[in-house]
Amino acid sequence: MTGDIVILGTGDSSDDFSRLPDPIDALDHHVFRPVLTPVPGAVFPASPEARQVTVEAYLAAGKRWAENGCAALYINTMGDYGLGALRDVVDIPVIGSGEASIRAAMSMGQSFSIVTIWPPRMKFIYDHVLKDASAGDTFRSIHFLSADEELETMGQGGDFYSNMQACHFTTLTQVRQTMRQALDQEGADTVILGCTCMSSMAPILKAEGFPVVEPMATGYLYAEFLASVASGKSNEQFC
Repeated sequence: MTGDIVILGTGDSSDDFSRLPDPIDALDHHVFRPVLTPVPGAVFPASPEARQVTVEAYLAAGKRWAENGCAALYINTMGDYGLGALRDVVDIPVIGSGEASIRAAMSMGQSFSIVTIWPPRMKFIYDHVLKDASAGDTFRSIHFLSADEELETMGQGGDFYSNMQACHFTTLTQVRQTMRQALDQEGADTVILGCTCMSSMAPILKAEGFPVVEPMATGYLYAEFLASVASGKSNEQFC
């Protein structure tokens, strides 16, 4: 277990824990073994109260894994649920995809924006992450690609979330248009995809020249880096 990086959550709507999510599976795993695990008790954070329930669930799950022994904990969601609380109680690196993505974006340019499939009513989640990551004036804007009422359809066939998961062309077109607005009109140097479930879009957007940060792989790589530093193991990927 000491050579494992524990991944809390699949990072999308899937409940299949038998295989790694594609962005993480595609990485080279030479030093640490990624272990995907569920987070019992976590709920969809549709409100500040529900977010707190999820924070407690991630805290409990992370503590259990840390006590069993692992190299690092990776919170596989832009919401970074329980990140600060876990860092207070465990002695191994704890990384959230939200904070890691913001730090990556800040290293790529002087400013960044976020484009997310979620509706404006979910803004409180990003407010937490931006504050905790000390984004400050480097943050330019956040664009929500769905309406608040669409959130109620999540889980139904043909809803906006299912369309995003399938990377349908219309949604990808909307992402492109919004990213161009952030880059050309709002002064952002980099754009973060605001949900780990948007990962399938990243290779397409990068190939088209967009300066995009995909949070799932970005966060996991940062977890490997910090685990490598903490354990004293060499990892040429970060040299």
